[in-house]
Amino acid sequence: MLGDAKLAGILLERSGERVVAGFGVNLAGAPSISGRRTAALKPLAEISPQVFAPLLGGKFAQLLASWRSADPPQFAQAWLARAHPIGTRLEVHSGPGERVAGTFDGIEADGALLLKRDDGIIDVIRAGDVTLV
Repeated sequence: MLGDAKLAGILLERSGERVVAGFGVNLAGAPSISGRRTAALKPLAEISPQVFAPLLGGKFAQLLASWRSADPPQFAQAWLARAHPIGTRLEVHSGPGERVAGTFDGIEADGALLLKRDDGIIDVIRAGDVTLV
């Protein structure tokens, strides 16, 4: 996020015991997304993908090493301190035709998303496409 505009996105896909992480960052321009503010890095800084990719990869490797060696509840708290505020409206798409909406209610020690539905039930979300509503 850049202010309240989407600057980047992360996609995680599990394959067996491995997780593949994909990152999309709006370096030069921002796509138009209906109902969503988007931003690009270019007005603030101009950087080529060839320069940016190793910086992102290095930082990701550093965070991955921290995650692997961290106490899970402490790591979850550090992540939570940087997350959207509790109560932020979210929608999760977990499969074809499967959508659930509610508010962000925190994360579990293992990193699973806690989504509080409008009826008060809290779902533990371990996989899905999460969007701000």
